[in-house]
Amino acid sequence: MNIKIALYDDDVKALPVIAGAAESAFQEKGIYTDIQRFTSGKAMLQAMEQTQFQVILLDIEMPGMDGIAVGKKVRAQGNDTQIVYVSEAERRVFESFLVQPLDFVRKSNFLNDIAAVVELYYTPPYTNGGIEKASVNLIEFGKTSLLEPGASEAVSFRVALEDMAFYDSSCVKTAAATCWRQGSTRFPSAPTPTP
Repeated sequence: MNIKIALYDDDVKALPVIAGAAESAFQEKGIYTDIQRFTSGKAMLQAMEQTQFQVILLDIEMPGMDGIAVGKKVRAQGNDTQIVYVSEAERRVFESFLVQPLDFVRKSNFLNDIAAVVELYYTPPYTNGGIEKASVNLIEFGKTSLLEPGASEAVSFRVALEDMAFYDSSCVKTAAATCWRQGSTRFPSAPTPTP
């Protein structure tokens, strides 16, 4: 499974460190990442016009357009891509709620915080020439408690079957409807459900 991630931070020395740690955290869950790095909010927003990212990692305090302003612009465009703030500006965590982020990762505790974000993605079935939709979708998330190195903890999720359907006007003759596509829905570390 592959996902695209946008990473925005003005600290060019921090970019490879954050990208590498995020890549490792996702890879441990069987999710491979294509991470594009940006030092400009404007450049990231322009890239989003061409690329559909599944996750955006944003610093908050930066010159020019800060991470909160970028998050607001993303949401103002109707984009519901998952935003994770990666910042030392812990005093602004409540302000970040305005853009409904998935999580807030403290740079001072980065490795523990990024590893604690447990995400459940699913891959819907796709047929060539069918309805265009994201190939990987976040359907639920949860957090573990603070874990010691090498420790693990199970996190359980309940997923409503309707959340994996899609909206398509061709399913019925008179009105748009929620539909299923034939095929298998895949979860990264769970049995494959059959709708």
